Amino acid sequence: MIHWRWDKGEDAWVDEGCAELAMWLFGHPDTISGFNGNPDDCLTSWNGYYSDYVKVYLWTLYLFEHYGEYAGNALINTLVHEPANSIQGVNNALDDVGVEEDFVDIFKDWVVANYLDDISIYEGQYGYETENLPHFHEYKTWDEYPTDWHNSTLNHWAGEYVKFVSNGLWYNLLLEFNGADSTEYALRTIWMDGDSSIQVVDMELNDSNDGELNIPDFGYDYQTVIMVPEGIASSGSTGYSYSADAGGEYITLKSFSAENADDGIVLKWVVASNEQFKGFNLYRTPLIDSQSHSLDKVNTTGIMVGNKAEYTKVNGEIITGSNPFSYKDRGVRENESYVYVLEVVIDDDSRENLGDVRVNREPWVPTSFGITMVYPNPASETISCLLNIPEVRDIEIDVYDISGRLVLSKVVDICEKGEVEAKIDVSELQSGVYSIHATQVDAEAIARVVVSR
Repeated sequence: MIHWRWDKGEDAWVDEGCAELAMWLFGHPDTISGFNGNPDDCLTSWNGYYSDYVKVYLWTLYLFEHYGEYAGNALINTLVHEPANSIQGVNNALDDVGVEEDFVDIFKDWVVANYLDDISIYEGQYGYETENLPHFHEYKTWDEYPTDWHNSTLNHWAGEYVKFVSNGLWYNLLLEFNGADSTEYALRTIWMDGDSSIQVVDMELNDSNDGELNIPDFGYDYQTVIMVPEGIASSGSTGYSYSADAGGEYITLKSFSAENADDGIVLKWVVASNEQFKGFNLYRTPLIDSQSHSLDKVNTTGIMVGNKAEYTKVNGEIITGSNPFSYKDRGVRENESYVYVLEVVIDDDSRENLGDVRVNREPWVPTSFGITMVYPNPASETISCLLNIPEVRDIEIDVYDISGRLVLSKVVDICEKGEVEAKIDVSELQSGVYSIHATQVDAEAIARVVVSR
């Protein structure tokens, strides 16, 4: 009734939107349903259905949250008093309160916000602070590529969502759009990694409403792409068509690394591919500065032959699995440098070298002090105590008999980190069970040994 007092001729969709906002301000908003299941519903058309109330409520709430500035609510107040109706009235109100965006700009954001409802990105542009929206239904979902050209229609001042899902392979995904010439469209895409929104990217359309957009590394960087066509005119044909195509077959090495482990070198790699493959092989050669390491072929003995260097196959069985792939090579020597080459085996048994990585096998340094082995056990003359040494500090070794009496003590000079062998002369000890206590600073390790005569 307040709106009717100031603007008796206002269009129903604006009037009812303000009334819905009043219900929200009073603490009794309508439940959001209906519209989210069929978002292809013209914002400026009013039929009195429940979904109509929900769509104009969300539109007006979006205006209020993003442009009403809460204190004083200048935009909504101006809109109620604005004598012009419908879209023109909204534009006039926006201009009066100094908002640079017009109805079309805000409408395009609003359609995306209804799908994402995430105020943590883009400074809150694509979400609601005071509402938690249910999921907005996708008109169509695709998971196989290429698609045929698909025909559809879209109401004026409405948007819908077409979902493209990676099927476990990796592509450069090409989206193409062709809209009717007699109307106007906007087209936005949402690139997502899992359930987290990553980017909102516009597809530029020409004067004929045609456009295309390439999404690189679809299935690797982005698991899902949502295409959001939006009708941004009040008249004209409502038809459009689109297609999605994957790039040609390829396998790309995204990363390949090598790092030292306690008992070897761990190789890790990630690939992007839309081509089926059986798995991988790894080849290794010691790195010599004067050698060339480009590869030619694999000879019959399993040694990969390069121009001057020979590569030995590391793995026995072909390496399979999923991203990220990994393999531990235990056949390396400390203080030597190596080159590893990664080979992919395609389904037709053809092979391709993807890349190489260089690494120096460094002496293993344990992260904590401890006794790893005592041998021989039982012993009679001398025992060897293998110790993990994380820092260069002397070790004190004490030997106690079963009653807890100290029977032997020695200090071991430590010159380097890693695994150290300390020998203990037990030839003077009687037969029995003994406890070995090794101490380095505040760290202590204990092991038992049997002396037998």
